[in-house]
Amino acid sequence: MELLPPSIRAQIPPLHAQKTTDAIAYVRLFTPDANWSWFITEF
Repeated sequence: MELLPPSIRAQIPPLHAQKTTDAIAYVRLFTPDANWSWFITEF
């Protein structure tokens, strides 16, 4: 299983592209059994 398919990767900006404190989260990765979440803002 691929976590970030190419169509979604193309929409995420490169590292250090969002120069703001209000960054946009494009993807949310989570694990329901441990209540952990990761928000992908740059890639």
